[in-house]
Parts: sequence; structure tokens; C-alpha cells
Amino acid sequence: MSERYVIAVDLGAESGRVMRAGFDGQRIEMTEVHRFPNKPVYVRDTLYWNILDLWQNIKDGIEKAADGYEIASIGLDTWGVDVGMLDSTGKMLSIPVHYRDERTEGAMDWVFERVPRREVYERTGIQFIQLNGLYQVASLTRDGSSLFDAAHTIFTIADLFNYMLTGTAAAEFTMASTWQAVDGTERADATVKVEAARWEKAANVSAFCRISKPHLLLTRPLPLPLEGLGRLSPLFFYVPCAGRVLD
Repeated sequence: MSERYVIAVDLGAESGRVMRAGFDGQRIEMTEVHRFPNKPVYVRDTLYWNILDLWQNIKDGIEKAADGYEIASIGLDTWGVDVGMLDSTGKMLSIPVHYRDERTEGAMDWVFERVPRREVYERTGIQFIQLNGLYQVASLTRDGSSLFDAAHTIFTIADLFNYMLTGTAAAEFTMASTWQAVDGTERADATVKVEAARWEKAANVSAFCRISKPHLLLTRPLPLPLEGLGRLSPLFFYVPCAGRVLD
């Protein structure tokens, strides 16, 4: 078999798993090295993702998968519609709310009072579902959440985990599109790569910015699928009790 391997992290609605895969030029060999539950948690009347438990399991799985193997790359995929936020120092703001939470009740009608339903669909081409990121963000605006006052970066949960892995804050194009907040008519070239100068239009400013705050939009290009975000951050190996980063 191949002497180099890749690691895949897949988070589903009820469980997550970490896989190690190798290719010898003829066949792919895949091994599940870690599986763990994904159980959202109610705190008072809000349903949250158990984000820190998921992160610990991701770390444990990657360490198991890499033990004794040369790893060429790591990829991570999750659900697409939920919202993660960072403050200006790169710290996570709040615990991400689960898409099954009731906060988006009535959010679609609230948006359509400000942006015509037809316009939203013409620009995004995404199915109308009240759990979409557009309506999650709208519910925060509607309900007067103070999170926006501290938010500097907003992106999907997959982007949040990729940020934890690499330190790179970026909204991957296809994941961002699940929010119903990316303007599919503003494609910069045949590869669908959105250039930084066109991000404001591509982020569906006609809808998204009317129901949130413009400063929340990332001002860098949206990475495409298979586009690398960087190397695994040294902080991935941080040992709190020692107060240092391991080599």
C-alpha cells in the first residue's frame, strides 16, 4: 500500500468519524479509526451543538489516524447551514446553535418583508428552508442579539473547525452557498472562484447585508473545494498543563 495517507473527518447529524485512507495506484484502502456521537445539548430553551466535545473527538481521531503514518493531507466536512462566529482576536463567540433549534421560526417571513422572496431565489438558487444560514442570521438580527456587536468573522461550522485546525479563517465556497447567502450570478471566472474585490456582491449584499451587518462578511476570496487552507496549526498540539507548544 501507499506510504502516504490522508485523513478525512466526517461529521453527520448524529455521529462523527475519522477515517484514514491510502492509495497504492490501483486501489484505495480506508480505515475507520475513530467514531463518536454527535449529541446537541439544550441549555434552557436553546439547542446548541456540543462543539467542544466534537472538537476533542476530532483531535483524538486525528492523533489516532496519524500514529505511525505519514499524512499528506487532512479534510473535514460537516453540515452546512449553521453559524460560527469569531471576535476580532480570533476567539469563538458563543456556542453555535443547532439547526433544529426553534429560533428560526418566522425568520423567513421576516426576511421577505425586507428582501423579496423572488430576489433571494434568483440570486442564490437555493431551496427555501428556514434552517438556512440566512434565516439563522436574520433571527439574531430580529431578536436583537448582541453577538453582532462583537462579531468580526462569520462562517459555517465546517469553516469553524477548519479554523481550529489551521488558524485560517475562510468561508469555503460550497459550504457558504448552503446558507442561501451567496450570489450565484456573481461568478468571477469559469472555476467559480470569487475574487476578493467581488466578495461584497457575491455575498448577496442585496439580502444578507439588509438583515445583518456588512462588517461580518469575510473580505478574502472564498476557497474552492480541494483548495488548501494551510498547515496544521502548532496550537493543535498545545498542552495546557505545560503551557507551551510541543515540537
